[in-house]
Amino acid sequence: MENEKALMALLSRLEKLNRIIIIKDFVGFLSWNTSLGGILVPHVGHHCAFCTAMKQNEQAYACCVTCSKVHQWLCQRKGEPFIRDCQFGLSEYSVPILLDDICIGSLSVGMYCQDTQESDERIEALARKWGMRAEELIAFRQQSVCAAAPTEDEKAVFDIVAFILADLFRPYASMAKERAESPTETAFENIMSYLYNHYTDSSLTVAQIAAACNYSESHISHVFSQRMHMNLRTYIKQLRINVAKGMLKHGCSVSTAAYASGFNDANYFCTVFHAMVGMSPSRFARHAWPNPADRQPGGPQ
Repeated sequence: MENEKALMALLSRLEKLNRIIIIKDFVGFLSWNTSLGGILVPHVGHHCAFCTAMKQNEQAYACCVTCSKVHQWLCQRKGEPFIRDCQFGLSEYSVPILLDDICIGSLSVGMYCQDTQESDERIEALARKWGMRAEELIAFRQQSVCAAAPTEDEKAVFDIVAFILADLFRPYASMAKERAESPTETAFENIMSYLYNHYTDSSLTVAQIAAACNYSESHISHVFSQRMHMNLRTYIKQLRINVAKGMLKHGCSVSTAAYASGFNDANYFCTVFHAMVGMSPSRFARHAWPNPADRQPGGPQ
């Protein structure tokens, strides 16, 4: 319990530093403890405005998937912290989460851009190639990305968070070893893997998830509710609201947060947001950005 409190306090501290926190799960460990998984779910995957916009394009998304696989390979091969750029010139500091000699996932903190001109050039070239609007993507990057690289003191905090994560999941070391020796995904982990990669797609349905995972709709609904103790559709809404909250905190407008997080109706988004958060998106945004001078252009008013 003390470690869980310490973890939540550290994650909160990182958010106050305006750092994007990304948890990668290589073996399905988030499903082993639903309480801990619930704490970490808001940080699963890249949810910033820029990454969310990129994932709406099939070709861009395919590149992100490839980049994610390389990231996993590096974590498992290096076994120690490293910094790596993505294809858009954005960097993040990554720390493998290790149970003994098994890498179960990673904690990445970022993103930051050390050379905005080079990043602009990469984005413009890929946007032309994929039929996207470069100026919109660059604006999203400016909203989402921290300009400064992490300091050595910040890196030390990130390392501690990864160590605490490993310690919290140490009781499941035998499961990690089993997954490492037999990496075939279970039904639940297969569902979660697909879900985490597609939930910001506004057209996502239970039928689509079922088809992609080769299960019936009733089977995935049963498996999910049995493990997570909630309805799959409700969980998707929670994930989308978590993304929207992060975007609102970074100064995005309500409509931008709605559409980028997976809602195709801004009014419906406001209704769901109020039901889950207890306040309207605009009020949440005002609370997150108390000083109007700090807001991004085009952000919440």
